[in-house]
Amino acid sequence: MTALALLLAVAEALEAAPVDRDFSASGYLRVRTDLFYDLDLNVGTTPSGQSYFPTSAANPADKTLTAADMRLRIDPRLDLGLGVRIRARVDVLDNVGLGSTPDALPASDEVPYSAGATAQKAPADSLRVKRIWGEVTLPIGILAAGRMGALVSWGTGMFVNSGDCLDCDFGDAGDRIAFETWIADHLFLLAYDLAAVGPGVVRFGQLIDLDRSDDVRTIAFAVGRVDDARAVARKLVSGRPVWNYGLLASYRWQSRDAPGWYQLPPVGPFGSAAYVERDLRTGAFDGWGLYQAGPWRAEAEAVLLRGRIGDASPVPGVAFRQAITQTQVGAVARLERLGARIAVGAELGYASGDSAPGFGVRIGALPVPGDLDGGQAHPPGDTTVDNFLFNRDYRIDLILWRRIIGRITDALYVRPRLEWRPARKLVLEGNLVYSQAMEAASTPSVTSTPLGVEVDLSARYLYDAAFEARLAYGVLAPLDGLRLLGRAPAPAQTIHFLTAFKF
Repeated sequence: MTALALLLAVAEALEAAPVDRDFSASGYLRVRTDLFYDLDLNVGTTPSGQSYFPTSAANPADKTLTAADMRLRIDPRLDLGLGVRIRARVDVLDNVGLGSTPDALPASDEVPYSAGATAQKAPADSLRVKRIWGEVTLPIGILAAGRMGALVSWGTGMFVNSGDCLDCDFGDAGDRIAFETWIADHLFLLAYDLAAVGPGVVRFGQLIDLDRSDDVRTIAFAVGRVDDARAVARKLVSGRPVWNYGLLASYRWQSRDAPGWYQLPPVGPFGSAAYVERDLRTGAFDGWGLYQAGPWRAEAEAVLLRGRIGDASPVPGVAFRQAITQTQVGAVARLERLGARIAVGAELGYASGDSAPGFGVRIGALPVPGDLDGGQAHPPGDTTVDNFLFNRDYRIDLILWRRIIGRITDALYVRPRLEWRPARKLVLEGNLVYSQAMEAASTPSVTSTPLGVEVDLSARYLYDAAFEARLAYGVLAPLDGLRLLGRAPAPAQTIHFLTAFKF
């Protein structure tokens, strides 16, 4: 039989064979509540009117605030047979605050007061489709296309993070075409992302990109050796060490940009005068390694970002003559000793800083010395943005970085931890976090780098695989770096409670 005849026979057999279709879904329903006490640290507002944390609207002397929200996450998977599948992520009532949509809003003749509410209205964005993509397993690897999660599944989560944890709020996602394959026990991945396309117009049901030069594109390559949980367990049981590692490199570019397109509402029309010569070039390099032998586990990850923006103007028709550059470095190192009942460990983290005022998490405002936040580039005198930002879902505490600053940046921290399982279904954990800024000029004090010492205590109750409850308490003792205009900051406290129904 010739090769052509053999291929035709295989194709006919595949067409005649029944195609198995299987639908499955995983996810969780979480409900969580928080109590915050004095998270503004009782220092008032910064020179630009910023507050460390929101305060009571009706009574500024009341230092207690609360929050409560919910989310139903559904990760469906449709297997179409022969290695073809469609996957998605859908969040229902995503972080919708409990009691935030009463039927008294807006007030009506039937329900003129909030006290008369008897139901909750469905928000306009009740259903958020965050990812949907397709995969096909070919003889040479896996081809995927669509809107999908984080580029790689390995690492600490400080740079690339899918936001899969029960208490996560964000998660990376990208519109991409990706191909991955295994060679010599190593994963090789090549991906092309389209992050933004700029102004477009709908023509006969399809969005037409009005200019290709304003597209934000990324090409990435990754190689790594990554064992799944079962492979790790087998190696450890047999007394063999586990070596895992990975390297990720990406390059992003954009030639021109229409800044009015990203304003609300968009500022047009989008002719040639609406564009600036953005000339953006950014490279990222991420290295990760994991070693585990017996009860000992060591892990480290380091990231370098280098970039340049030729014209950073956010205003249509206005050009910045000086380029903005970035050189940012972030790193995490962990050492743990794991046991059946007790685990101890320590983590060291670093994020490069920038000498501009503020920490640079929210960059919409131009900060002045003493501000907590703001943009880090102030041309013409300051044309650098060198503060590295950890992923928003990488959290080490309950108060300072998660609630007050927003994410880890411009900092060095040390976090020892202790975990104890007094019973099969109960896990108790304690964390001590010392944090200091890399640049004193970034802090509200302008002169001191120590930010605070935080103690976080938590308990997790694992009823079974389908239910989990968590209760955590945190207290922050602020140090001189958070002293504002000579005012000594007061301690802050929080209580965090989460229930999760998993499927």
